[in-house]
Amino acid sequence: MNIAFLSPTSFRLYDETAPKSACVLDQKALSGGVIGEDQSVYANGLLHVQLNQDNLVILYRGKEVFSAAPFSEEGEGIDHSLAEKEGHAHEQGRFEGGGMKIRSVRPVYGLGERSGPLEKRGYDYIDWNTDDPSAHVDTFKSLYQSIPFFILFDGDDSVGIFLDNTAKVHFDFNKSNPEEVRISYVSGKPDYYFFVGTMKDIIAEFTRLSGRNPLCPYWALGAQQSRWSYPSKEKVDEVVRRYRENDLPLSVVYLDIDYMDAYKDFTVDPKKFPNIREWLSEKREEGIVVVPIIDAGVKAEPGYFLYDEGIQDGYFSTLNGEVYHNEVWPGDSVFPAFLDERVQRWWAAHIASFLELGFGGIWNDMNEPASFRGPLPLDVEMGNGVKHDTAHNVYGHFMVKAGAMGFELAGKRLFQLTRAGYAGTCRYSGTWAGDNQSIWDHLRLSLPQLMNMSLSGQAYIGVDIGGFGGDTTPELAAKWAIASLLNPLYRNHSALGTKDQEPYTFTGVYLETYRKALKLRYRLRPAIYTEL
Repeated sequence: MNIAFLSPTSFRLYDETAPKSACVLDQKALSGGVIGEDQSVYANGLLHVQLNQDNLVILYRGKEVFSAAPFSEEGEGIDHSLAEKEGHAHEQGRFEGGGMKIRSVRPVYGLGERSGPLEKRGYDYIDWNTDDPSAHVDTFKSLYQSIPFFILFDGDDSVGIFLDNTAKVHFDFNKSNPEEVRISYVSGKPDYYFFVGTMKDIIAEFTRLSGRNPLCPYWALGAQQSRWSYPSKEKVDEVVRRYRENDLPLSVVYLDIDYMDAYKDFTVDPKKFPNIREWLSEKREEGIVVVPIIDAGVKAEPGYFLYDEGIQDGYFSTLNGEVYHNEVWPGDSVFPAFLDERVQRWWAAHIASFLELGFGGIWNDMNEPASFRGPLPLDVEMGNGVKHDTAHNVYGHFMVKAGAMGFELAGKRLFQLTRAGYAGTCRYSGTWAGDNQSIWDHLRLSLPQLMNMSLSGQAYIGVDIGGFGGDTTPELAAKWAIASLLNPLYRNHSALGTKDQEPYTFTGVYLETYRKALKLRYRLRPAIYTEL
């Protein structure tokens, strides 16, 4: 084990054989050393770290602010088979790779995209990017993103902890033991970062290390409209027209999967969207930016240029030396090995070409990665020999990294959204909080969810206004438009088979309320842009 100070208030504690980080680009240390068998004390300014093989103590300004010891879940000796037969999955006792138990009763914040209350004591969570379209409730352990960073809050003596481990990780926040926080992981080596000070300072240090959202384009703070799906350019033209006829400002329209030719990435259906370059230019002249969706699954079809290129150059994920197939929207699909730098450059070139048609951004989806014929096996290789069990939580991270490289190639201002991600994914993309539902509980839950995402370093974030799944009501949509006024991403989006929920479909007081919210949003844009 090594220790390295990163600043007067932060340090890294790690096994020197830990794998290269997916997000930490600069790991220069101020000072440190190898931890010997005997107890050692390392100091840097006001921060003192006392270590031996059995425990870790952090002293800040002469006061103990943290103590911890190694921990591994070894099972509880309880037979959970009957509960599992009824569908109650049980993860306890399956995280035996290592971990840490921390003596703490302090409030817990962070951990990125999570359902439930703002403060996390009494809950446990699992880092494993998960596409689950059912209604996200307080008890959900996993969602679309995994950010293994949290803050134990104690005013100026708060402690932030980042476990840089991309495998499946379990966080138990005073649930099993009301006086302990427990972290445990399935595999990997210890690689912890500790930050001490105020909450603001901790977040600044963590994001300096892992990455921050670049400043979004100004238009990205305007009203955005999406649906699964607007099936033709005529329908998009109608949406834009009806917004204007009802005195509703609009800046962005999204194209979901039906704009593609047979759901193939980097294609446009020539019948539904003919003369795409000219049409996109017309939209920009009208003040409308168009953003298309791109999915992680590539249609396995000989003769399709993207598939042929990937097969020829070995760019797809493999199982036992053969290209791995599963099913996504286009049917039989393969998955780019995004952890391979060659694949990132290849994908970036296609992103750049697509942007040159006139699209204003890229909307990345299904990149947990999601699949329809069961989850991908854990030994699928996803680039550089890294298997799915370790690559899973960063698969979307490297997909949007490749996308950001494409924007640079095209000389375009970066604007991406992603559903899946890891710590530092915000360096390359903003995010929306996945498939929420048109229910009042999800309006309520969106506020603490976005706050914890922000506390975990993500700045450009939002949820689907009105809810994605199910049928919204005019009152719910109007209230959601008000509640989202300060969310950087301000997008109305709904699912296939649901009622239309564009604001112009409402009448009376609800249309007027939504209109007032939109106009207030546009008055607030300069302030939000300045804050970002």
